[in-house]
Amino acid sequence: MTSYSTASQDWLWDDKKAQPHVRHWPAITKGTVHIHDVTALGALKKLTAAQQNKEAWLNLYRDTVTAEKIEVAVDTLADMIDHNRADCLGDAVNVKGHSATLFALARGEVLTEVSLAARLAMLSNGLATLEHRPEGNARAEALSHYTIADLQLLAAQTDGIKKNQKKADLIKDIVAADDVGELELPLGELVGAPLANEWLEQLVARYVQALHDALADPVYPTVFREAVWRQAKAQANVDALKRALEVEYWDVLEEGIEDTPVDPSEPEPEFVDHTPDWQPTTSTKRNDTPLVWIAVAILFVAWLLIK
Repeated sequence: MTSYSTASQDWLWDDKKAQPHVRHWPAITKGTVHIHDVTALGALKKLTAAQQNKEAWLNLYRDTVTAEKIEVAVDTLADMIDHNRADCLGDAVNVKGHSATLFALARGEVLTEVSLAARLAMLSNGLATLEHRPEGNARAEALSHYTIADLQLLAAQTDGIKKNQKKADLIKDIVAADDVGELELPLGELVGAPLANEWLEQLVARYVQALHDALADPVYPTVFREAVWRQAKAQANVDALKRALEVEYWDVLEEGIEDTPVDPSEPEPEFVDHTPDWQPTTSTKRNDTPLVWIAVAILFVAWLLIK
């Protein structure tokens, strides 16, 4: 008999009708990470015709449906952030939709072509700082590259600026607000602040934990968990997430999931022998047996003389 849980067996076999169930594993559409089984089931359905024995069907399923044959759609870390799954962003809800900017800042990139919405989100949450900020007429020139909608968003950061006006007038009022200190223009090169990496690490931890939570239901067999694990690793494009997925313990690892293959372009690390230098033992087991017997003989002779 297979090692499927009772819940897995019930999903794969209809006891009342005494026939196989051929269907996708339950979709996970609530919580922080969404997962869907999108495996093509046509070939599997053809194998059910002659199956009237539960154990035989479960064994056939085990031998036929490997992790490589299960196709799953798994939310990426970007999906989690850009949809603000389960309110994962907390008070920083304005970061929603701007995962690409966050990832770039965490990688240490200096960004110039960034929407005003993304700039405001990163700056307002302490995830970025500005360098080489334009001054004087250069401010108006920089603002002219943004859309009316972007400029209206920027104007909304302060009172007193009419939003519904021509672009040139809107830019003029925004620059004037900057001159008197009513508004700080988010212009210049966007550079990641230390908090960006810390914040990303926290989101990564939440993503990995969400995968654990999503697959906690005993209905999911090891083979499905392995498929999800592989897909999550395959689509990870953030170093912090790649590391977390590699080192995090999963139940499926006990089933022999391989580590990520070593990049052949990278030189193998030089072996360093950390075995400590040999030191003489402090044990009492030394080659001093003859000395012991000589001492015993002397004591025996002395005893005879005294006697």
